[in-house]
Amino acid sequence: MGWPEGTEAARRRALLCEDAGDLDAARRWHREAASGGDLTSAHDLGSLAYGRGEEDEALRWWELAARGGHAGAAYDLGLFLQANRDPEGAEACYLPAAGAGHPGAASRLGGLVLARGDLRAARVWFERAAGAGRTGDQRMAGFVCLELGDVPAARRWFGRAAAGGDPEGAFTLGLLLIAEDDDLPGGLRWLRRAALTGHRRAAAEVASLLSRRPLFCEPPARCGSDLVVEPELAARAELASAVAGRGGVPLRADDLAEILGTWDLLTRSLRDHADVAGWLAGRSGLPQEAIERLGAVRAGVARPRGPAWPSPAEVGSALVTARELWARLGRTAGAR
Repeated sequence: MGWPEGTEAARRRALLCEDAGDLDAARRWHREAASGGDLTSAHDLGSLAYGRGEEDEALRWWELAARGGHAGAAYDLGLFLQANRDPEGAEACYLPAAGAGHPGAASRLGGLVLARGDLRAARVWFERAAGAGRTGDQRMAGFVCLELGDVPAARRWFGRAAAGGDPEGAFTLGLLLIAEDDDLPGGLRWLRRAALTGHRRAAAEVASLLSRRPLFCEPPARCGSDLVVEPELAARAELASAVAGRGGVPLRADDLAEILGTWDLLTRSLRDHADVAGWLAGRSGLPQEAIERLGAVRAGVARPRGPAWPSPAEVGSALVTARELWARLGRTAGAR
């Protein structure tokens, strides 16, 4: 087969090599395309390097592409910096990416300014991300609007999240309709929808309504699982999800974040990490083998060292273990 000359042909060959699983050849062709000015190939080289554990190489290519105006590279660079506890550097990367229309960057900016207590700026960024149809950001926009006292806007954003299939959005919308509008039928409808997805607090509220016990009647606050994943770990999980996806391994960022967050919160008080799995098994009563598998998935996501990512089945099994650990030990997290 003959190939046309030039940068475009080099990129096409790189993508074909990626599809065939020949990543060494893909990198060679991406380098040729990047040397010809293809910013997307430069970004891809960064992602391939990160997946091999070559962080310095990844940063070099992402920085090159970001300086050229590639929004995805600026975003990934921001994720890396945030994961490594450099929020100021991350924000400097997210700003141009969000300005170029990257919804993930707008979402991350919303989280950063919200952590500083700037509700009005957080609303701007979350609403920009929410406008791209991201249900999690629609829900966050609703919470920020509620904090600002704009109940109609909060109701609108929670409604969009709920209509998009977000259980937490449906739960919060149900509470809001009851607390602010005295709309019990409407609130019950959304609470039931959330309960059908397995949302435990929604199921409890439905049971309370149907049994005529006192119902939660205050405006909703952020609620759901009491597991709060640090932004740095969430950023690392999203980066891992994106890079693994390039190799055809579909890993959900939310699942990876839950695994990283659970492990971190349950083990951060330990002084000796020589036998973390044994310690967790002894405290929880879960099989040590299952916890060791969870630890292996967590380690592979937190610090990739090669092209072999955990499979979706391995992540699913690790997630089951993480949730059972949190159910048994979450209330005593941090206590040894």
